[in-house]
Amino acid sequence: MRYFKDSLWTAINSGNIEAKKLAKIEWKDNTRQYLFEYMKLEKRLPREVFEHFLTIDFHDYRLKEYKIIHNHYGDPNPIQLFITVTKDTELWTIEYNQIKKLNIDVVVEEIGNRGMDDWGYHELLIVDEKTISHEILFASGSTILIYFLDNGISVRKEP
Repeated sequence: MRYFKDSLWTAINSGNIEAKKLAKIEWKDNTRQYLFEYMKLEKRLPREVFEHFLTIDFHDYRLKEYKIIHNHYGDPNPIQLFITVTKDTELWTIEYNQIKKLNIDVVVEEIGNRGMDDWGYHELLIVDEKTISHEILFASGSTILIYFLDNGISVRKEP
């Protein structure tokens, strides 16, 4: 995570008043910088995805599942990832195609009985002229990082 770092999130939620104050200032500045970078993705993400993440956030949603599918061997980009999150009665699925890199980092000593825990923050950023990254930080400190080609993502609300 470049802008919404676990260390900042931890400081904001700490009992240290001075650390909390400094972290909030940095978080506000990082939010402004991130929005500037996010706007550069307008032509590289499907319109509905761009608008979704501009207006709707999955903060405090629970990870229900992630599913990795390996399609036909020999395909140029055979990996698909589905992430399903839930909150109250809402259920959303994010689908990634044309994946170039996938890292799932589960912080085992931190997950306890809550698993990866709630979706905290995320960043969609430009990697290069054809690739976008999406990194998700969970309350446990666990992360999911996906590199995918332009327009290789969709978001849908499940019925």
